[in-house]
Order: sequence, then structure tokens, then C-alpha cells
Amino acid sequence: MKRILVDIRMIDSAGIGVFVKNILYGLRLEKDIDITLLGYAPVEGFKFIRAYSNKFSIFSGLELYFRVLPKDFDLFWTPNFNVPILFFYYKRIVTIHDLYSFEKIADYSLLKKILIRLWTSYAIKSSHFISTVSEFSKKRIDFFYGRKKDIYIVYNSVSQFMQTNIELTRPPNSRYLLFVSSIRKNKNLGFALDSIYPILKKNKDLFVYIIGDLETNLRDEKVIRKYQDHPQVVFSGKVSFSELKSFYQYANCFIFPSLYEGFGIPPLEAQTMGCPVIASNIPTNKEILNESALFFELGDGESLQNNIISILKNSNIRERYIQLGKTNVNRFSQENSVNSFLKMINYVKK
Repeated sequence: MKRILVDIRMIDSAGIGVFVKNILYGLRLEKDIDITLLGYAPVEGFKFIRAYSNKFSIFSGLELYFRVLPKDFDLFWTPNFNVPILFFYYKRIVTIHDLYSFEKIADYSLLKKILIRLWTSYAIKSSHFISTVSEFSKKRIDFFYGRKKDIYIVYNSVSQFMQTNIELTRPPNSRYLLFVSSIRKNKNLGFALDSIYPILKKNKDLFVYIIGDLETNLRDEKVIRKYQDHPQVVFSGKVSFSELKSFYQYANCFIFPSLYEGFGIPPLEAQTMGCPVIASNIPTNKEILNESALFFELGDGESLQNNIISILKNSNIRERYIQLGKTNVNRFSQENSVNSFLKMINYVKK
């Protein structure tokens, strides 16, 4: 029986939260694994240890010394770089989703960049094993840290709730392009909206919906100021799960123009719901979407426009990418992610 302590303090975060939930729900069926969660609120079906310190507190490790014993667990999995500092009871696996703070395009303050880099470096160097969510992220870790440790890839999977059957209500505007994203600069929404503007001007019945957190302190204010009053651009903010599914299902296409991603779950969610995807040709998107999406060159607005027009005007092209998307999503099933995770922890236990 493997006894695993899982850090779920980031379970309410967007991408990381989906990743953790999908792994946990899959592991519930494993009889030879005993899982205990460390977090701020229990999850039904699991043992639980409550954490009190902030998830980014340097004292979180000290708290654990008073909460658990050395013999309690075999492994400790932290699914983000914010590992509890100076806590060394168990073999630790850390999942590094990306190294965005190390890249030139990172829009963090200098202090935040330094702190994240230091903590990430500590997590990588002090953990027994490292996992990540894409081949691209693995290569970036190797680039910055060298091949000093094995790095295991456990791909994200589409939320199991995205695949449940619920009654959906069509959004009010029948023709629309969809973005599911924060308004941060690396999401490249300003470029995408500027590129789409001529299409909107010629098609007054076509709208743009932007779904995602509007309150982040890193949002691109230029995008908000320029388009918040545009009659065909709707900033919907956060929506319910059923609303999100509805937006995906009825969209003419989904656009994912990011400059940088460690993985990128929204395109797979769109494909699950039968929505064709147009994406920037960054390495991660090419890896995850393969041939199942239309790609455009970064900075090439005409390329993006042409892809959108192809989807809007040619039903055969649209249907082709709907079917290719549904096939592609099968590569990122919850079962595949859980199996990869199980192989990883079996390897670590040796």
C-alpha cells in the first residue's frame, strides 16, 4: 500500500486545479494507494490534513513538522513550484507546469520574478523527482537546469465534468468567436482582437466573447480600455461550468492566440464540445493540438483573419476540424493522465 500525501493548496487555481482534480478523481479507484490531502478544505472521499499557513508562505514547511510524522507517508506530491520549504520527511515529487517567470516575455514585477525563480529552483533541486505537463516544458527545464534529474511528463487531461451531459442554454448572440482566457499580456488578446476587428466591421452580426478572470492585477489594461465599449466584444468574466460548456458548444470557433503556455487546457475543452480551434503556432500548441487545429504565425494578423474566414465561410473545413479535434482529445483522457501518474510514482518508489 503506497501512502501518498498530496498538496492541494492550489486546487482552486485554474489550470493547476483542473490537473490536480483529474488525477485525484482517477486515483480514487486505485486500491493499493492510500491518499491524504493537505489543503484548506476537504475533498469528499479522501483523508484530509488542514493547512493554515498561506500557500506561498515560507513557513508552510515548518507547519508540517507539527502536523505529520516521518512514518506517516511514503511520498509527498506538490503539483506546483510552491513546495513547503525545509520539509524533508518524505520523497517528494514536484510538478513544474512551466518556467514562464524565466522567460523574457514574463510580465511579472522584477521582485516577483526573482521570488518565483528562487522558489522554483529550490523545488527542482530539493525534490527527488520532477514531473511536468508537456514536452515543451520539459525542454525548458532541461535548458535552464541541465539534465541533472529525470523529468517525467504527465499530460493534463480534459475535466471529467466537461464530458458530462447537462442541458445547455444557447448564448444570446448566435454567431460568435470565443476566447477563454485571462487578459494577461502573454495571452495575446490585444493582437487577436486587433486582427479580428476588420472582420467584425464587415459582419455586424458577428460577436466576440471573452470568458475569464477580469480581476487579475496583471491584466492588459490597453485591451480593456480599447474594447470594453465595443458593441460586438463582450467581456463575460468568470461563468458557471454549464455556461462555459454552452459557450464552447455554440461558438463558430475557439481562438487561442497565446505567446506562451506550459500546456493549455481550453483548446482541448473546446474540441471536446465540438468547437473548431484556431491557435498560435507556439511549440506547446503544436505539441498538444498536432494537426487538429488551424494555426497562425505569431504577429501575422492576416494569417489569423484567413483562418477565421475559412471557418466562417466553409462548412466543410469547419466540420473537418471539429472531427479532428474530437479525435485529438482522446490522447488527453483522464485515464491516460492517471496511468502516467501511476507509472511515475511506481518509478519513484523503486
